[in-house]
Amino acid sequence: PKGVVIEHGNVAALLAWAGQCYSREELAYVLASTSLSFDLSVFELLAPLSVGGALVLAQDALELVEHPHRDRVTFLNTVPSAAQELVRLEALPASLRVVALAGEPLRGALVSAIWPRLPPTARLFNLYGPTECTVYATAAELTRDDRSEPSIGLPISGLLARVVDDEGAPVPRGAIGELVLAGRSVGRGYLGPPELSEARFGPDLLDP
Repeated sequence: PKGVVIEHGNVAALLAWAGQCYSREELAYVLASTSLSFDLSVFELLAPLSVGGALVLAQDALELVEHPHRDRVTFLNTVPSAAQELVRLEALPASLRVVALAGEPLRGALVSAIWPRLPPTARLFNLYGPTECTVYATAAELTRDDRSEPSIGLPISGLLARVVDDEGAPVPRGAIGELVLAGRSVGRGYLGPPELSEARFGPDLLDP
């Protein structure tokens, strides 16, 4: 959306993570409903095709209410506000294996409302990705018995994350700071791993 320069290698890193995180069965039929001007579409279009899956095309996620192929959808990747409306309309398909929510803050109340409407073996994720990364930077797989507010999780494979203060030094766990990222999914033009200070961030950031 902001004209970030994403290279083929960045997308390849995203797809490598998707193939590790999600099974072929989960990516078998992904709802592709996000505008091509929004980065979630990169995941929706390419992740299933990279493992031999298929796309279920829709104008938007709310089309699931009456979509002719709604009961084939195994993977729903959308924003929490759309998921909230699907919950209200009782329109989450019984075929779902994964619901991945991103693009907006995810609240615990919505998570609690989604779980009873998913099959027992389905998985639910909170995904987060700032502008400088390729769609997603962190992921949190949520559990049915967790009643706390969802976090943004941990870095996806190929990425490292630190929370730093105004001087760029890492802050203690639980402290407020700025999220900085390094690794294969960071777009061109942002400060990359070779330029990061090993003394400040540690050698692991330089070799993701």
